[in-house]
Amino acid sequence: FAVSQSDNMKCFSQDNEFFSLVDEMMIAFRHRWPNVLVQFEDFSNPHAFQLLDKYRNRHLCFNDDIQSTGAIALSGVLASLKARGKRFSDIGEERIVCVGAGSAGLGVCETLVKCMVDEGCSPDQAYSRFYILDQHGLFSAGRSGMDAGQARFARRDLPEGMSLENVVKEKNCGFHL
Repeated sequence: FAVSQSDNMKCFSQDNEFFSLVDEMMIAFRHRWPNVLVQFEDFSNPHAFQLLDKYRNRHLCFNDDIQSTGAIALSGVLASLKARGKRFSDIGEERIVCVGAGSAGLGVCETLVKCMVDEGCSPDQAYSRFYILDQHGLFSAGRSGMDAGQARFARRDLPEGMSLENVVKEKNCGFHL
């Protein structure tokens, strides 16, 4: 069963109203179809991550933007390592630029972070390998209005709003997502 963030759901003024509705829907789905798989589709960031975190251990569910896109990107990065004669454990040495800080972009990056940690990096080391940009440029620690997911990737060593071209030149980044 696919659940998407319709225009009607976007009009909620408070997160508690939004989550109350989704709670009600999840209970109803589970009551009607006990083995239902719920796909969260096109939920805005940060709701996309919050929903997945809230329900992933209680309901069979996934978020296509976060998890499917992340899995596909991870397979590409691992294939690139193999093609370059490197081991999968070398993923922690890659520098990765991601243009897009919504649920899909952050989902890809979080998937890669998890792989880096599984391959021996600390979480701090893994997050330090990323350079996240949006239409305003690089995310740095001084940016206001970041959600928690974006803040984990904020750089402390480069200026806020740095262009993609300058990030790639400055850090000699290999992967551009």
